[in-house]
Amino acid sequence: MLENFSYEKSFWKVLTYLDNLEEEIMVEDLAILLGVEKDLIFRGIQFFERFNIEYKCEKKGSKTIIYPYPSQINMSVSLSLTEWLSLENYLPKDGCASSGFT
Repeated sequence: MLENFSYEKSFWKVLTYLDNLEEEIMVEDLAILLGVEKDLIFRGIQFFERFNIEYKCEKKGSKTIIYPYPSQINMSVSLSLTEWLSLENYLPKDGCASSGFT
């Protein structure tokens, strides 16, 4: 049962950074800054999309720039233990298949 609580620390770093993102950044630069693969950043974006929190992705040559929509607002959620455990099922587990984000 405890293995259900094993989160990728790097995924949380990505989520935290994206949650606080206020200006554009290149995905490649963000990956270097956080020490993660680019794919994990796209998985973080997809995670937020499940909660209707969207980021704009724009290709500029071989680079991808992301930034939040200006109308995007931060939100806080209070969860009970059972709600948190239910939410945990949405988080990627170790060995998760790579995202199909394009």
